[in-house]
Amino acid sequence: MEETFGFTNNNPKGIYPDLRGYVDDIEVAIDVQFHYYAGGGTSQRPWTRVRAQLPKTPPLQARSRHQKTSDRIDWPPRETGDPAFDQKYELFVPADTVLEEALTPALKEALMMADPPVHILNNVVLWTKVKTVKDPKLLERVVRSCVSVASAINN
Repeated sequence: MEETFGFTNNNPKGIYPDLRGYVDDIEVAIDVQFHYYAGGGTSQRPWTRVRAQLPKTPPLQARSRHQKTSDRIDWPPRETGDPAFDQKYELFVPADTVLEEALTPALKEALMMADPPVHILNNVVLWTKVKTVKDPKLLERVVRSCVSVASAINN
């Protein structure tokens, strides 16, 4: 990722990278977090996380149905009426927001093209995987998916 996107490793002497940089004027970060899990007091699992930063929280949140998160979303769930989209994503939009204004055609297309699917949570476009991901081709696809969705939100 350092070569492909010119990211800087903010943890060069650490075991796990903390890569940061910009792709198409979108701030991107790749790192590894550790989460405790049931079954053993101090047992932890690594999670690879890719984030594209948004300048503000958009008027919608989306969770990939293929990659659940435990993040709580206070807005009501909304269906789009498009079976392919509704099977791929859970969408949350404030009750007083017009769905078509929050989910623009460009954003809907970017979400559908995201491979692998990503989340929009608060002010980030996010992808996570339970393990340390070392596959540069997968990480490149993830970064491009996150950036594409973030660009669609910003425009």
